Amino acid sequence: MLKQWTLNYLKNRDIMLKRISTIEDKKDYILVKNKDETHIIVIVKEKLGSIRSVLDEFKKLEKKHKAQKLTLVLYNTKKNVDLLLKSWDAFLEFPSLSIVFANPSVNDKWIVSPAIHSKIADKKSLKHGLLSMFQNVEPYHG
Repeated sequence: MLKQWTLNYLKNRDIMLKRISTIEDKKDYILVKNKDETHIIVIVKEKLGSIRSVLDEFKKLEKKHKAQKLTLVLYNTKKNVDLLLKSWDAFLEFPSLSIVFANPSVNDKWIVSPAIHSKIADKKSLKHGLLSMFQNVEPYHG
């Protein structure tokens, strides 16, 4: 369900921009190729186990496809937000990473880019800010 929502989201977001030349579903990830030759890697995780394994996968795919942008799509659950908070510093290794927390049931989402967020927000308000964004989208209950 989350992968299909992500594919629809990518296509709908591009209706006005018309930047995407191809979207390839590679089973474990989605490769988006733009007309200007930039590549985006999208990993969709219905269940997030190890943060380290996802980040290692991003490193490998970023190198393989010379990707300029990385996106992780997760369900909007408290557990996933807690994992983000717990592993915040690890996500900072990827300046181009965006994380989409989605609830396909209500077709809503919120997005955070850890590298950018860490530059504009102080560490003390991180938890409060992320939990506020989480609460603005109905949590996904599956």
